[in-house]
Amino acid sequence: MTRSCGSNFLHSYNAASGDGIAKTSKTSGTCAGRLSVAAVKGTLVGVRVYGTNSIATVNAGPQTITGGRHWGCDSCGSQYT
Repeated sequence: MTRSCGSNFLHSYNAASGDGIAKTSKTSGTCAGRLSVAAVKGTLVGVRVYGTNSIATVNAGPQTITGGRHWGCDSCGSQYT
């Protein structure tokens, strides 16, 4: 995800433990807004979890997720992985 103030790395996966995990992390730039992320399973979007301006992570527990929804700031649009 690239914004005018920097870039974020978006990642969602199903870990070997069986947990569904989604992350948003800052890779470059000066963006000061806090990052957030939600796990997605099919058409259901989980609770939005807020992190810092560097990283946000959600662990959906022992379930398979189909992706993640990622935000670069509180009022920014989201992107799906």
